[in-house]
Amino acid sequence: MLRRVDLPTRVPGRLLLHSMPGHFEAIERGWHQVKKRSGRGDRMMVM
Repeated sequence: MLRRVDLPTRVPGRLLLHSMPGHFEAIERGWHQVKKRSGRGDRMMVM
């Protein structure tokens, strides 16, 4: 499940949060969700 974070208007781009892509599901599914929601999906950061 992706959750969108509202960024200040001066900050470009989008920030989507996920519990931990690839932990409980295939990482490919996480990428698919990101690309579907963002239209790009060219970066993912897992902390």
